[in-house]
Amino acid sequence: MIKKLLLAALILGVGGAAVYFFYVKKPRVTTDAKKTEITTTAAELADKYDDAKYLGKIIEVSGKIASVEKTNDATLVVLETGAASAVACSFSQNTPPPSVSAGQEVVLKCQCNGKSTGDFPDVNLSSCMFIK
Repeated sequence: MIKKLLLAALILGVGGAAVYFFYVKKPRVTTDAKKTEITTTAAELADKYDDAKYLGKIIEVSGKIASVEKTNDATLVVLETGAASAVACSFSQNTPPPSVSAGQEVVLKCQCNGKSTGDFPDVNLSSCMFIK
């Protein structure tokens, strides 16, 4: 009985370690290592957004910065669209954007995470990096 319990504990321990090393400690592939799948403007992305076309894709998006918000662990750059919705581009603490400000024209490469719901739905992009 004790041998079976020890064997079960050993199997669970090895399985847990495998999950940890293969999924948790797995090196993250950054956006710059991925190929751009779609090139568009912020206005077109917000206006013609469709999950089937954009969700999960690597997008190169150009537009004018409406605002920049910084927190402890991320920076959010919101692009103007000329509509009620915006394009929200997030940068992690590991890849902060260069010094940018509202009104500046930029080109970003990001992964599309979908469109939020509500009165002012935003297209959400993550893992962003500046192209220019």
